[in-house]
Amino acid sequence: MKKTITLFISLLAVMVSSAQMNVLFVNDNGVYPPNTETVLSTLNQTGHSITVFDAVAENRSPELLEMQPYDLVVWYCGGDGVGRWFWNGTDSDNMQLKLYLEQGGRLWVMGTDLMYDRFGTPWIFQSGDFVYDYLGVAEYHAQSYGDDGSLGVPQLDLAPGIDWLTTNPISWIYTTLWWVDAMVAAGESVQVYMMGPQDYVLSNYASAIYKDNGSFQTLSFFFDPSLMDTEAHRLQLFSEVTTHFNNLVGATEMMESTDHLFIFPNPASSFVHISSTKNENESILLLDTQGRVIRELSPANEASSVVKLSLDGIAGGLYLIKSGTQSARLLVK
Repeated sequence: MKKTITLFISLLAVMVSSAQMNVLFVNDNGVYPPNTETVLSTLNQTGHSITVFDAVAENRSPELLEMQPYDLVVWYCGGDGVGRWFWNGTDSDNMQLKLYLEQGGRLWVMGTDLMYDRFGTPWIFQSGDFVYDYLGVAEYHAQSYGDDGSLGVPQLDLAPGIDWLTTNPISWIYTTLWWVDAMVAAGESVQVYMMGPQDYVLSNYASAIYKDNGSFQTLSFFFDPSLMDTEAHRLQLFSEVTTHFNNLVGATEMMESTDHLFIFPNPASSFVHISSTKNENESILLLDTQGRVIRELSPANEASSVVKLSLDGIAGGLYLIKSGTQSARLLVK
């Protein structure tokens, strides 16, 4: 049975890694449309399925139900720092975006004046603040040009320990770039790109931060990638970022597992595959959050060691798959 399960998991891994993500591109840049076109064109070349939500034209932020179907939301603010829909157009927390992330969403947000639209420098964040809890930022420290003696930042350098990116450094179509944000990561969030080079006055600060709380993931670019030096470098960066998120989608959708129990797909809608390496003859139970048995399946009656459990008639929500002493969570869509 172990060999069968290993082959099953390996096949799923290949299937997921080669799959396209469904990506929602939110245009929240109202000042220079060609920059939006540049970023969208590069994103389209990564091979994923891209849907555009034009927040500028719609004059609103996308709602939860409009974001839910997507594996990744790419929110582009460009250089626009006035009334961004990332902040609801009213400099307030975006509750719809919060709900999307709390349900396991993934966000890649980018823009030079994303923070400046709502906050000044320096600005300290703490637990309970949207920027701290969801973007992983502890401090909005400064801006290039505005707070560096009118220099602008020459480049961004990849931070140590980031093994899923190789684009380094990030350079610009200009000698230096103005209004790039200097940030401090919060808690266990990760600095991705640092201001550079090392002799630059704000080189101790990050301009890209990644947060993974185990449920949702966010990557924040506090600069505008449409202003990168070449299309080739931008495509390399975008391909690496989307590959990273695609791997996360695969890891989430492939299985929820313990050491001996594996389930796929997750989230699921019509059926779920289940395999157990420990309790081969134990009944498999589907339990609701109250511990009530909703459905039961006996592997002993199945021809394969990987069983298929129908979810027909099961309401959407969080459930528990249990086999003997092993259990794993299942989200039914």
